[in-house]
Amino acid sequence: MSNMNDAQLKILAAAALLAVWGALVAFGQAEADAYVNFIQSALVGLGVFHAALTIPPKE
Repeated sequence: MSNMNDAQLKILAAAALLAVWGALVAFGQAEADAYVNFIQSALVGLGVFHAALTIPPKE
């Protein structure tokens, strides 16, 4: 993991939290509505993150 940069570590941590929360929802220990809202927010955040990294620099 020493080759991972800060952004990759943050994405990995978020994915781990999402997986744990998903397991809690699957076993009925958490509400599915909040989980779906979180997934929507996470996808928007990833879209913004991707757009920020792929915008070509102005010359």
